[in-house]
Amino acid sequence: MLTPDPALEPFLANIVKTLSKNGFPDKRVALPLDRMYEIAYEKGLNFNKALAALAERGIAHEKTAEKIIFFAEAAFGDMMAEAQKVFAGMTPEQREELMKKAKEMGFAP
Repeated sequence: MLTPDPALEPFLANIVKTLSKNGFPDKRVALPLDRMYEIAYEKGLNFNKALAALAERGIAHEKTAEKIIFFAEAAFGDMMAEAQKVFAGMTPEQREELMKKAKEMGFAP
């Protein structure tokens, strides 16, 4: 976990506010990559540190040549709970087939 940087907090809050206005977390939100680096630089901040802090808060990103795309990162616990729901709704035959496929791919013992 990163040491919180108080100077970074207003910048992070502004990013989160912008993302929310554009439909985050339900939608992926793209912002201009170069401009985000420029804004951080103008404020004396490191945009990569801001991205790391956002990631710790469950806001993931991917970069393209021109954009940075933010999206909600599913927590591992949420994914496991969802998988358990799906697994519980399967017939014994479906579960057996799934386990067979998992073994073939090397995911199960």
